[in-house]
Amino acid sequence: MIRVVVNSGAEEGAAAARLLGLAALAPGEVEAVDMADLGGLGLSGYLREAYDVAEAALAGDAAALDALEGRVFLVFSAAFGGLGARLVPEPGVRVFGPYAEARAASALPVPAPREEPVQLAPPVQRSVAGPPLRVPLALLALVGLPVLALLIWWLS
Repeated sequence: MIRVVVNSGAEEGAAAARLLGLAALAPGEVEAVDMADLGGLGLSGYLREAYDVAEAALAGDAAALDALEGRVFLVFSAAFGGLGARLVPEPGVRVFGPYAEARAASALPVPAPREEPVQLAPPVQRSVAGPPLRVPLALLALVGLPVLALLIWWLS
């Protein structure tokens, strides 16, 4: 939910809470917008483009929102810490809204939950045995050559 609070020349952050008659607002949940920066877009266009607020939700207030001048505070529902709050705005402060942000549908399909748990293969256990036994070529030559010589001598 977005509430639009209007006041010319007010400081940011704590000033928005004071203007609404609140002790405090959660940090980072108030956006100050200078209406001159919006140009021809207007506040209703900004809310549609930046926050995906439905045009139908803004229809009743669009002309008044676009006619605003000075600094505007956008106060998000998270600024109230998940609790309800009673706004008691200071004299000269006009409150518009609340306006709900549209929920964008995911482009990716959501997988259906599995009925059975996923079974993972057990981890591969490596043996702790040493390196394979290798007979050095020199040892084979030392034993093999005399045996070969005896075999040739015996056959001749």
